[in-house]
Amino acid sequence: KNIKATVSAKNKTYDGTLNADVEAAVSASDLISGDKLEITGITGTFAEKNAGNNKTITIDSSNPKIAGTGADNYNVIIEKPETITASINKRVVELKWNDDPTYNGTEQRLTATVSNAVSGDEFKLTYEGNTQTATGDNYIAKVTGLGNSNYTLEGAKTSEHKWSINYLNTDSVADITQKPDGSDGWFKHGITVNAPQGYKISEDGVNW
Repeated sequence: KNIKATVSAKNKTYDGTLNADVEAAVSASDLISGDKLEITGITGTFAEKNAGNNKTITIDSSNPKIAGTGADNYNVIIEKPETITASINKRVVELKWNDDPTYNGTEQRLTATVSNAVSGDEFKLTYEGNTQTATGDNYIAKVTGLGNSNYTLEGAKTSEHKWSINYLNTDSVADITQKPDGSDGWFKHGITVNAPQGYKISEDGVNW
C-alpha cells in the first residue's frame, strides 16, 4: 500500500550547529488498524546557525528507514514541503560569579563568566552594581548585557548576585597605652580600639 509521510521540523535552542530537529510521520488513518510505523534517517540542515525565527531548513530524505508493525506492507513516499522552517531560540545564560574580593583600599570589581557557552562563543558582559571600595556584605551586582545575540538574560536565574568586600586580615599589633589605675597593675576602665576602614580587630569584630 502506498502512503505518504509528511516532514516537519521542530524549534530548537541555539547550540552553535546547523543541525535541525526534523521528523517524518504518516497519518494514523492511512494505516491498517494495529499497524504503527517509525520513520528515521531523515535529516535537516539550517541555512545558518544563529538564533532567529522562521529559518529555512534543507531536508535530506534520500535514505529513509521504515520500521514498525506492518512496515513491510507499505510503500512510504516522503513528501517534503516546498519550504520548511523552524526557529532557533536564544540560549538562556547560566552565569558563574567570581569569588568575593578582599579590601585593598581601591575600587573592587566583581565579574562573571557564562558557564554554558557554546565552545568558541565570545561575550562582552555589562554590569550594574559590581564596583565598590568599602567593606560590606549587602552589595548586589547585576549583568545587564551579554554582547552576544545568540544568548538571553530572560529567564536566567543567576543574572543578579549578592556580594561583599571582605575585611583584610593583618598581623599588625595594636599599640595601646594607658596608665594603670591602682597598685595591682590592672586597668580599671574600658578600652576601645577602633580599626581603620577595611580592617577589623578580630574575626567577630568584638572579642580580642
